[in-house]
Order: sequence, then structure tokens, then C-alpha cells
Amino acid sequence: MSLDSLCPRCSSSPETVNHLFFMCPLSIQTWRSNQVTLGYSATFTDDLENNMRRLFDLQSSSTLTLEQKLTPFWILWKIWKSRNNLIFKNQVINPQRDAGISVLSVPYALASGGWLSLIIFFTIAITTLHCAILIKRCMDMDPLIRSYPDIGYKAFGNTRRVVVSIFMNLELYLVATSFFILEGDNLNKLFSNVGSNFTGLEFGGKQMFIVLVALIILPSVWLDDMRILSYVSASGVFAYLLILASIFWVGAFEGVGFKNNDSKIFRINGVTTSVSLYAFCYCAHPVFPTLYTSMKNKRQFSNVMVICFTICTFIYASVAILSYLMYGSNVESQIPLNLPTDKLILKVAICSGYTYYGRIEEPVFMVSA
Repeated sequence: MSLDSLCPRCSSSPETVNHLFFMCPLSIQTWRSNQVTLGYSATFTDDLENNMRRLFDLQSSSTLTLEQKLTPFWILWKIWKSRNNLIFKNQVINPQRDAGISVLSVPYALASGGWLSLIIFFTIAITTLHCAILIKRCMDMDPLIRSYPDIGYKAFGNTRRVVVSIFMNLELYLVATSFFILEGDNLNKLFSNVGSNFTGLEFGGKQMFIVLVALIILPSVWLDDMRILSYVSASGVFAYLLILASIFWVGAFEGVGFKNNDSKIFRINGVTTSVSLYAFCYCAHPVFPTLYTSMKNKRQFSNVMVICFTICTFIYASVAILSYLMYGSNVESQIPLNLPTDKLILKVAICSGYTYYGRIEEPVFMVSA
């Protein structure tokens, strides 16, 4: 029986103990990403004994905190665990991100800016697609680049790595916050006159649903196996296809029609709202670097991006155009608020949308190793 001696993580060098923990590009990235916590530069050599001696010598330092002294051994454990998960469970870092909750607000963006704002929408789509291709080119230049913070580090140094990390995680946090608000609004519309009292505190319908959604979907961010998370999140794709079908059904067969005369060609006072909501549709870029590194055939990344952007843009545009034709300027901030609440298909679609949260927050909870 022949055994592959190459490192299973980078497939570029023989797997030795020193390579696995200190010299593998993925391990180097893990050490780099924890330099802020470590409080010192984590650089290593080809000598395993010297590298280990350095870690143990740190234990006698009077300038480091207990956390900084123990962090290196935690990193070693995470690298080892990541290597074993890859070999025995075929687990790789593969954050997922698809159409998402932004599809619900695209009609409002179109209503705010008018028909000509679609030019802005398609411009943003093309620009962000080109940005995804540029990310691939950056990562092709240096195999050590595996995330947005790495790109910032490569271009401007370690200070910019911290700045990029803060803004990237802040964006994902705000996206998750928006998700809770959207779901609270939608569920409150579907199930009105609902409230609760907990230890004397009154929770209205919206507030109660926000808390309930958080409790239900929080376990999805703890899934270690990205394959399971992918299957769970696949229901989210199904959910937004149901929403698109619901909009078409209401317009075609429920007497609403597609001939609303209240639509505008262009509304200059609503352009800023349109731009922000259109841009939100394409906010998945923080996970593209990790998605790229997780692909078995990285040459297909550009093709995958073109296909995904095309499908998402088609869904966004279809929902926006159909909704605007139906309701004109009366489109609500989220299109489900316009639709009849007695349709089972709409209730299933909105409830299934919960499954997106695990993918939205996965980059925040993901450990580099």
C-alpha cells in the first residue's frame, strides 16, 4: 500500500511535524492571524526543536499575559484538529453565501429610485463581479493570502490587517442584525396579535419573534461540518424561489395584475436608498477568499462567480420588476409585507429563510485553522 507523503492541507511539501505546525502556508496563516492576541511576531524556521523551544521559553516571559502564553498551544491543537478533520471527515473551510435576505428589499430599492435605477443595479452587479475576479488574482500571486485581512496585510502591513478585520466582521455583524429585523417584521405580519409576558416584561409581536428567531437559528453557527451546513442552507435557496413564485402568483391570479400606473421613471431623492440596498445584494465578498481556497479546482472560480452572479442578479431583478409592476410606489420596505398573509407558500418561504443565518455568520465564528 502506497502512502501519500505530501501535506494534505497544502499538497505542496512533504508532511513533517515541523511543516504541519509551522511551515505549511495554512499554518503560517493561522499564526499570522493570531499575532494580535499573541502580542509578538510568530515567525518560525525549518528547525522543529528551535521552534518548540521558543514556545516554551515564552512561558518565563514577564511581559506576556497568561492568555498570550497559552495561545500558541491552543493554535497547535487547532492545526492538528483541522488536519485530522480534513483527512478523516473531508471537512474543509467552505463558508456558504447565496442570494440571502436582500432579495426581500430589492423591490423597495427600485421603487425608491425608479426604473432608471436599474442601471445602477446592473452596474453594481458587474462591478462586484469584477471585484471577485480581482480577489482571485490577488490570491494567485501569493499562496499565503487566504482572506481579506491577508490582502490588507500584503498591501499595507499588519496595522491594515487589523483595520480590514474590524470592518469585515462589523459588516457581517450588521448583516445578521438586519436579518433579525427583517424576520421579525415578516413574522409579525404573518402572525399578528401575538405577544408574550416574561417575568413582568412585555414583548410585542415583533420583539418576541426576533428573540425567538435568534434562539432557533443560533445552533446553526455551531455546525463544524460545512457539508451539513450546506444542506441546511439549501432550503434558503428553495425559500426565495418560493417567494418569487408567490409574487408571480399573486400578480397573475389574485387580481393584483402587473399594470400599476404609480411607477416612476426616475426619483432623484431616492437614489441613495436604492444604491445602498442594491449594494447590499452583493455583500458576500468577505467569504470569497475562503471559498476560493476551499475549491478543489481553483481554475473554475471565475466561472463559478459568473454563474452565481448571473443567477442572483436574475432573481433580484425579477423580484424587483414584478413587485414594482404590481404595487408601484406603494411597495413596502420588504415585499412580503405587501403580499396576502393567508398564502401557505409565503409562510413556508419566510420561515425557511432562517437557514441563511448560519452562512451569514460563519466567517465570524470560523477559526482560521
